[in-house]
Amino acid sequence: MNMLDLIVTLSKNRIEHNDKCEIEEYLKKGADWSLLMGQLIFHKLLCRTYSHITAQNWDEHIPSVIKQHMQRQFYLNEHKKSNIKIELMNLVKRLNNTNIQYCIIKGIPLEKDLFCDCVREINDIDVLIHQKDLDQANEILTSLGYKHGADFMQGKIETNKEKNVDCIANTRQAQSYRKTLNDPIYQVNTIDLQFELYLQEKLCYIFSMDSAIKKRICVDISGVNCYVLDSFDNFIFLCTHLYAEAILFRTIKKYKDLQISKFADIYEWLEKYYCLYDWEQKAKQIKSQRLLKPVLFCMYIISSVYGSMGAKNICEQFMDENLDFIDEYRDENFNIKRWKLPAVERIFRFDRSSMM
Repeated sequence: MNMLDLIVTLSKNRIEHNDKCEIEEYLKKGADWSLLMGQLIFHKLLCRTYSHITAQNWDEHIPSVIKQHMQRQFYLNEHKKSNIKIELMNLVKRLNNTNIQYCIIKGIPLEKDLFCDCVREINDIDVLIHQKDLDQANEILTSLGYKHGADFMQGKIETNKEKNVDCIANTRQAQSYRKTLNDPIYQVNTIDLQFELYLQEKLCYIFSMDSAIKKRICVDISGVNCYVLDSFDNFIFLCTHLYAEAILFRTIKKYKDLQISKFADIYEWLEKYYCLYDWEQKAKQIKSQRLLKPVLFCMYIISSVYGSMGAKNICEQFMDENLDFIDEYRDENFNIKRWKLPAVERIFRFDRSSMM
């Protein structure tokens, strides 16, 4: 097992017995911890790695300073997550007492569904709602202490007063609300409202938010009924979100593209849900909704990096498609450009933005 295989394996929820043996042997021989830590932080896998290390009793093979840093980041993440969960429950309780149809996407519901054996780093709360419900959602969030259009200024929240709710709604993008918390460590929480798929308008996805919200399902989170997308719509959301960040110049420059943690979300979804669907029928649906690029992009990389049979089988449903778009990105004006290096070879390159 080399370092890149190690990182991919550590991104999984469960690690197979043979892989556990190979990882332990790798750690015994002595890892290049400066490089490995850089990759784990880069791909948002540090806390997940620590959870695997403690579960498998690999602590003795890790330098104490590295272990201490991992432990600290793990507990900081758990502390942040506990604050986010409180804010999520407060929001959900309020939403459940209105006629607003919502879905909590990604975040805590995704961890609960797919990562029962390890942890997922969570930064904020993402909520899908109808655009017509924005005014009512704005009232709820304001009453909970959130401000829309807010930015960080010297540890405080500053609001762009020129933006009103109508202006925000008309941008048709995810809109951020932020709130200062009475916590010395996790001082600000963010809630993003979303009205459509990422890049839906630019890439002409034919995907009905009305239909997705009507098919939502109810799950229990800490004793509270919370509505989430049904499993297949969740799959579509994960693929479109990853694809949008992988091809946009501004997110590539911030190194938010091609993070293994995002591919791991979809890999774990395939492990749990792939066998529940007729993929010949789903392939027709994906094509008819013009969702081919985000889905095939994700499946191509997951089949290559993880060796996922589910992803490989889905790719085979589209075997006649031209895959040239896999190595395309969009510049500041959304013009199509091409990478100098294939996607699978770019994933672990810290210098990949210089290859644009």
